Amino acid sequence: MLSLIQSELVAIFVAGLAAFILGFIWYHPKTLAPRWMAEQPHRKAPDDYQKTMMQGMIASLIDAFILAALIFLLATAYGSGGVILLAAGIIAGTFAANSFKGGTLALWVIDGSFVISQLILIWIILSLFT
Repeated sequence: MLSLIQSELVAIFVAGLAAFILGFIWYHPKTLAPRWMAEQPHRKAPDDYQKTMMQGMIASLIDAFILAALIFLLATAYGSGGVILLAAGIIAGTFAANSFKGGTLALWVIDGSFVISQLILIWIILSLFT
C-alpha cells in the first residue's frame, strides 16, 4: 500500500489543495461564514488568519492522504460499498460532534455538507489521477 500512496503523492497534494480552496470558499465571509458564525454565538473570529489558514491547509493535506489510504483499503476489500460506508460514518461523526457541543441543525447542515463536498472532491481528484 505504501508504494501506491507514494506513486499518488501528486494526486494527494492536488486533492488536499483543492479541499483547502473549497473550505476557503465555503467559510468565506461572502458565502456561509456569516450564517455559520451566527449559529455559534460563543465563537469569535480567529486572531491570526495566516496561522488559521496554514492549519487548514495542513489539515486538508492530511485529510487527502488518509482518505486516499482508506479509499484504497476499503475499495480493495469491499468495493464501492466500503467507500460509501466510510462517508456515512464520517457524516454521522460530524452530526454527533455537533450534537454534543449543542450545535443547531443549520450548523450541522453547513458543516456536514462541507464534509460531504470535501470528501466527494477529494475522491473525484484521486480517481482522476488513477
